[in-house]
Amino acid sequence: MRRLLRDISTHSSVAVLVGEPGLGKSTIWDALTREADAAGVTVLSARPAEAEAHAAWSGLTDLLSSVDVRHFESLPAPQRLALGAACLRVAPPAAGVDPRAVWAAMRSVLLDVAETRPVLVAIDDIHWLDPASIRALAYLARRLPVRGVVMVATMRSSETTGPAGELLDISGVTRIDLEPMGPAATAEVIRLHLGTTLTGPALERVHAAAGGNPMYAIELARGNVDRPGRPTAVPASLRVLLARRLGAVSSSARISLAAVAAAVKPSIEQLRIAELADGLEEAETAGMARFDGGRVHLTHPLIGAAAYEACDGMTRRHIHSQLADVVISSEERARHAALGARAPGPDVLAALDDAAATASQRGAPATAAELLTLALELTLEPDAAIDRHLAAGTAHFRSGDTAAARAHFMFILGDPTATTGKALAAIRMAEMLWETEEPGSAVGFARRAVDLAAGDRLLLAEANVVLSRLLHVIDLEAGAAAAARAVELLDADGVTVDPMLLSGALLSAAAADFELGLGLDRARFQRAIELERASPPGRVADRAEAALASLLKFADDLAGSRSGLLAMREAVIEEGDDSSMPFVLGHLVQVELWASRWDEAVEVAREHLTHAMRTGQDAQRRQAEYNIAVVAAHRGDEAAASEFASSLAAEARDSGDLWDEMVAENVLGFIDFCRDEHDSAVAHFEIARRNADAIGLREPLRVRSRTDHIESLIAIGERDRAEVLLDEYEHRARALDRASAIGAAERCRAVLAAARGEHQKAVRASARSIAEFDRLGAGMFAFERARSLLVAGRVLRRTKQKGAAHQRLLQAADTFTALGAKRFVDQVQIELERIGLRPLAPTELTAGERRVAELAARGLTTRQVADRAFVSPKTVEANLTRVYRKLGLSSRAELGAWLEGQRQQ
Repeated sequence: MRRLLRDISTHSSVAVLVGEPGLGKSTIWDALTREADAAGVTVLSARPAEAEAHAAWSGLTDLLSSVDVRHFESLPAPQRLALGAACLRVAPPAAGVDPRAVWAAMRSVLLDVAETRPVLVAIDDIHWLDPASIRALAYLARRLPVRGVVMVATMRSSETTGPAGELLDISGVTRIDLEPMGPAATAEVIRLHLGTTLTGPALERVHAAAGGNPMYAIELARGNVDRPGRPTAVPASLRVLLARRLGAVSSSARISLAAVAAAVKPSIEQLRIAELADGLEEAETAGMARFDGGRVHLTHPLIGAAAYEACDGMTRRHIHSQLADVVISSEERARHAALGARAPGPDVLAALDDAAATASQRGAPATAAELLTLALELTLEPDAAIDRHLAAGTAHFRSGDTAAARAHFMFILGDPTATTGKALAAIRMAEMLWETEEPGSAVGFARRAVDLAAGDRLLLAEANVVLSRLLHVIDLEAGAAAAARAVELLDADGVTVDPMLLSGALLSAAAADFELGLGLDRARFQRAIELERASPPGRVADRAEAALASLLKFADDLAGSRSGLLAMREAVIEEGDDSSMPFVLGHLVQVELWASRWDEAVEVAREHLTHAMRTGQDAQRRQAEYNIAVVAAHRGDEAAASEFASSLAAEARDSGDLWDEMVAENVLGFIDFCRDEHDSAVAHFEIARRNADAIGLREPLRVRSRTDHIESLIAIGERDRAEVLLDEYEHRARALDRASAIGAAERCRAVLAAARGEHQKAVRASARSIAEFDRLGAGMFAFERARSLLVAGRVLRRTKQKGAAHQRLLQAADTFTALGAKRFVDQVQIELERIGLRPLAPTELTAGERRVAELAARGLTTRQVADRAFVSPKTVEANLTRVYRKLGLSSRAELGAWLEGQRQQ
């Protein structure tokens, strides 16, 4: 639907959204009209009710009610009079109103309005529109202008054969059948309407009971927020309708239906053994249940839910206790035993604990959280309650329900009887807040954990590990010190420690040293990984392998980083660790960007934001917005980049977040750099530099925008200042042998030398810059290499080496065009025009086009070509399209023959 608005300036269109009542048609319609209004589109809307279906022209009157009178005044007299009468603006003529005059007048008015701004004609529940207005809209739909007008209507599936259904038969009208929502959409609708986040089994139950209907889902969720581990409760809004139907069958049938609802995919045999099958045949005869392959299925989920709700407490306990003896899953047995016991004893609680542990191990943290929450309701002993609150909070966080996790941890911190539990709760809160709120809050809880853990060697070490990780984006020196304290506590002779804890300490120390510019200690990382192998951390994002994968990209190992991150993504999926997905995706965006896979970077950035929002991880939400901004800035979408980066910078300043302000200011600086607005760029880069220095960042690729800062300083004449920063940056890059950083530094050397009139020195520096990027292999940091080619072309032009300059500039243009770097394509074009040499002949292939053509001619698939050429599949297809057009070919076979002929010449 959004595509219709996006293309409104170039294409007019009509779309009808069709679906059953309650599936969310009106919600989508509302969102679209709001989005159109915000985008500056004129919105003409109508929302007719059933009672209005007999009031002629009422729908048209609503649609045109907000149109300025001047648009009516310009109509020919017959049309003006007819439309005025139809809309009750003037008295109708004695001869009556000619509908055709009304239709023509309506179209003329819309075209006149669209001359100034695009127009969205939006009708919700068009089946309730009066027939006269429907015919007017059908007339318009057949005669839309080429561009500027979009018509969107919603319609019930049952009304497609009625008068409004005429729209669906018009050529060019797009019918969109709204399907029942999936679990993810159900969760989002509930979050938007109720402010409640449902995950795991709770979400699965509500989604299944609602049958994909958002209206039902909202009502069901409203009554099921505080019912962990229990069958779905039916809201009052639906209960009356279902009660009538259930009242037509016996109590035995109702009990059987309730048992089917309470069980998970029950078989007929299980229900018979549990003595709960007496009413099954009656339920089937009444059309409320059906048998399939020995199993029982409800004809609609709400029937069973209503039957369960109608049972009294004793009957429900009986159902659960009977089911506990026949179900196979340990989790289901424990749940039924707990819900079926009048006074649950230690054995029931132990079963719930064991079942929760099993669920967590098999990658179902949401199920574990529900079982533990159910156990907590039955727990009387304080120490056991503290342990279960800790376990439940951890499980909730892993499942993405951070609000529930926070409640459990804060309960412990507020309990005066908790001792060791307080330190652990503070540690878990620090870890969670790092993902969901500003860093300062997380660090505060980590420091509190250090204080609470005094006297407990292992707990103190764990608190220091967490503190170290959190300080990485605030104060690296302090973070490194905390990590060193943790290693000292754990890695001493004669101390027996949890290998996972020691692994975390080593990991934190190695990561801090890397950020401080001391290099990547692979041996220490490998030791941490080996220690983890026997018992890896529950969260994938906390593992040494994940940390190493995220840092490898800053060490110029993009292939290793991508491979590791993809492996981590698979682990997240396999283990059901939703809370770690944003971490993985956030780092993968940057890898794809630097590895010249920009289309993939865009998709991953969007996915990152979706997962961050869904799991409530505010830090990851901010990181996702940064990623979207930086990718948009590279592609020349400066408006989007500026919007995200400006918002992030403002938010960071308000919260005092040095890291987020740094990265946001770097994006804003880069945008101005690309616009040649270097004074403004320097102002942004200076803020970023100060923050980086305050944090202690000294790894060159962590502060890679420093070279853009240097070039902007040169552009505004501050060459001495630029040289100081360049010397410092290049020294660090060479000390660590970071080829991409050295390449960028050499490019700055070339720009500085050219600014000082030292053109031969500039030529040599630009050649060294390109050579450094070539060390990294094809496709790696291709954008940065192309920037160096552009600089080389400029300095070669100034030394009158037009042929060499032309070659370098064409190579740069090839890369920038393939990537979609619009600003830089324009810069190359300017340089080519200054040279005055002829452009590429229409049939001459660029280097990138020839590379793609040769790979495609070998019989490789588009994906294989993309992987070999380090570009996206879309880029491959675009290159092949240009190749076919230039050469007058139409197939890969013809392309192969052409290339073979070229080789033989």
